[in-house]
Amino acid sequence: MRPDFTALGPMPVPQNPNPDDQEIVWEAFLTAAFNQRFAVLDVLLDRGFPIDYIAWGQTVLHLAVGNGWLPLVEYLVKRGADVNLRGWRPHASARELAEEHAMNPHNLPNAQRVLELCGGRDLETLKSERELRRAKRVMPTAVHVEEAFQFAKQDAASKGLSAVGQENLFIGLLSQAGLTVGVLANAGVDLSRLRSAVRDRNDFLMVVVPAEMTANPEVSAILMDARTTAEQRKHEYLTPLHVLHALMQRASRPVLDLIRNAGGTPEGVLAKIELMLKDF
Repeated sequence: MRPDFTALGPMPVPQNPNPDDQEIVWEAFLTAAFNQRFAVLDVLLDRGFPIDYIAWGQTVLHLAVGNGWLPLVEYLVKRGADVNLRGWRPHASARELAEEHAMNPHNLPNAQRVLELCGGRDLETLKSERELRRAKRVMPTAVHVEEAFQFAKQDAASKGLSAVGQENLFIGLLSQAGLTVGVLANAGVDLSRLRSAVRDRNDFLMVVVPAEMTANPEVSAILMDARTTAEQRKHEYLTPLHVLHALMQRASRPVLDLIRNAGGTPEGVLAKIELMLKDF
């Protein structure tokens, strides 16, 4: 009887309903690997099964490195698995995956040892290369920021304004939802009260935004502050959270009133944003 890999959760590809002999052996090999039955793996490898079999777009070594399965990584490397063989699910080698996981601040257990086994470069070298790349690139802007600013322009246009102001930016961030709403809720803002306060400003379907509309000087400064924060903290993208952080530090009376009237405080919102930014 063949194993039902879909019982473990989503798999890279469905099982072949008409497998050849090598695919059958591959399924046995994979099952033994999942259960760390190294004696079974030895039998299969010693009888000619290729350790770098990659029909699913990744080898067993890719799976082991990607999941931080240290004993399996140790076994496969010892048996000669190719750490530089690139898969296409993901399009990376086991060594590259090991380097990626080692650089992740929330990395998997044993990431450093896996990095060593796969012949990855040391962390200082990897960090230096990342800093060099970051120094050469322009900070990319997350699409959610662009969406929020479009909502902000629509709100400004609906009020007859020629440029986006602070209150418009705040409404735009709320309309985009996502992180902004989550932060406000965690900071004690009553979302139902906040929605009631801005209910008449959430329908932009009939608003025509002038092509030349942009931010007023205050909002331009806020957006620059947000970008500076993202760069200084070495984050990968400029996100709505950075924009909300900068907005709250310069918040005008109308923005502060919306938050306070919904049961929140500017200090509480800023504190929650700071906590989230540390986890980026």
